[in-house]
Amino acid sequence: MYSLVRTVALSSLKSLILAGLAAAASHVPALSQSSAPVVEPGSGVATGAKLAPYAARFSLTRVGPGGTETPAGAWTDEVKLMGSGERAVLWRRVERFDAQGVSELVRVQSADLATMAPLRTHQVGPNGTVIHVDYEADSLRSVLIPSPDGAALTARTEAMAAFDLSLYAVLLRSLPLEDGYTASVAIAAMAPGGAVQLVQETVRVTGREQVSAGGITADAWVVETSLIPWKVWLWDDAPYIARFEQPNPDGTITVSTLVGE
Repeated sequence: MYSLVRTVALSSLKSLILAGLAAAASHVPALSQSSAPVVEPGSGVATGAKLAPYAARFSLTRVGPGGTETPAGAWTDEVKLMGSGERAVLWRRVERFDAQGVSELVRVQSADLATMAPLRTHQVGPNGTVIHVDYEADSLRSVLIPSPDGAALTARTEAMAAFDLSLYAVLLRSLPLEDGYTASVAIAAMAPGGAVQLVQETVRVTGREQVSAGGITADAWVVETSLIPWKVWLWDDAPYIARFEQPNPDGTITVSTLVGE
């Protein structure tokens, strides 16, 4: 159950991330050795045991090199905790809207609360594209429907001890963040040539800053990642995500900020 479907291009997979931002396949690094401790499902490091349910809405703004700002849409994020004990599950629903307020993507996913190991992902994206993934004990079963009239493409891939990339910011908050914290997080990803490989996402806590957003003012951990790359401001309490920034290939930066519930 520890893997992520990689049957579509990396740009499509990265649309599964919080804001659904496209990124070039060149952002996926080759496997590399890191001195940071490796975190993977079941390692006892990442856990959702202290996460709380929430519902939140975020703005999306594209900022140009000269500081010009262009509205780029919005997205909503809802997290529920279901079951208890060994059966406890984190359920998450993300919906992305364009600048005109039209829904572009809906994704529902679940993960084991104790380990953050992925269980299931179902997404309906632009043009009716459907991606469904079931994470099983020794493999994952994926179904891709490229268009409403397209035939379903199914695949079964050997499981990897890796997290689901689309959980991203919630996954980051499940780590034991503190000043100077660094980890190498196991992520399943597709290389430019199309082969599935295990890559290590370097996560670094670079400081702590006070952030005001959505009517909340609180200190947040500043976390930087290498795979996407992201800069994320994460509060200690729900809804956790205060703000994130991601550079785009055209030199602009997409900024997402909490608006409210």
